[in-house]
Amino acid sequence: MIEKAKTEFLKGYRSEHCLTEEMQASYSLMRRFANLYGYARLIRCVADQFDVEPDWMSDLRIQLKSEMHSKEAKMN
Repeated sequence: MIEKAKTEFLKGYRSEHCLTEEMQASYSLMRRFANLYGYARLIRCVADQFDVEPDWMSDLRIQLKSEMHSKEAKMN
């Protein structure tokens, strides 16, 4: 499913923009940067804690920390 979406996206992108071999060779580097950027955003999201928080915020923080651990595993 993801491969098909990627193929269709690239097909549409190529219909509007030039996609060089150099750009295609950089896919893995771009993916690593996107993963790192997402991880950094998660760190910032969970860093702020307040003395009084609603339950949903505490639950969200737990989910975000779980996502951080998942991204950490992918980076190693």
